[in-house]
Amino acid sequence: MKPDTLLHSNNGTAPAEDCNMSPVGAVALYVGCSELWTTVTPDNAFLYVYNSCVSEQWMLSSDNIIIGVPVNEWHIELKAGQSVMVVPVDDDAWVVCPFFCDDHTAELLLQTDVRLLPTTPPFTDQLTGSTMEATTQFIGQPFVRWAIERRIAFEQISGGESMLSARIFPVVHDIGDIGLVLRWMLNEGHLPGGRLLWNESSKMNIAEVSQSFNPQRYQEQGSEFYRLHKPFLQRNYSQQIYHAVPNDSSDTTATL
Repeated sequence: MKPDTLLHSNNGTAPAEDCNMSPVGAVALYVGCSELWTTVTPDNAFLYVYNSCVSEQWMLSSDNIIIGVPVNEWHIELKAGQSVMVVPVDDDAWVVCPFFCDDHTAELLLQTDVRLLPTTPPFTDQLTGSTMEATTQFIGQPFVRWAIERRIAFEQISGGESMLSARIFPVVHDIGDIGLVLRWMLNEGHLPGGRLLWNESSKMNIAEVSQSFNPQRYQEQGSEFYRLHKPFLQRNYSQQIYHAVPNDSSDTTATL
């Protein structure tokens, strides 16, 4: 699916629940201010992409949410439900936040103003329980198993035993490192360099991620995605699909 099938709105203030579906088979596809270069098929049952670059090397499945990902050429596989939010912090850093898309998360996402996603992550409700309990989930699997597979000692995790307070989301300063640590956190627990990067990075809990979010950088990234692909929207106006325009954009010439 190329950027000429991006979805469009006139002012970017409409919540995602007002989106129309993109006409890609049976796919429920919501895309705003993004580059989506990978192939989308009817097997990708629910996709939500906002302010992100999904390059040709990405492999998607179903129930994937992708938010805030900068321009990249990473080789990323998202299995069913696996999702990611990349949050800009300070002037030159990002926090990498993989999570799982369940029905409740998807419902919350579609009720949230897209401009506020990093300050109100739709997956916060998933961060319940103790990091030591076998029933506590993280990215669709028991957190204990996730940590053991990555040789993370529980005493390494600062912030206490609560998933809400546990500092597990790494802060990185290089776009390539985002992809590396994301692959390691998702499906490649033995990926060389992934564990070292996670160990050496400072980390945040979900409240700290929200508090440290840099909205200016987030907005600038989304505006640039929209500027680059506005010609595609104008050329393909007849497709009648939906795209979220940055909130500070006063140019509505691409409105359908």
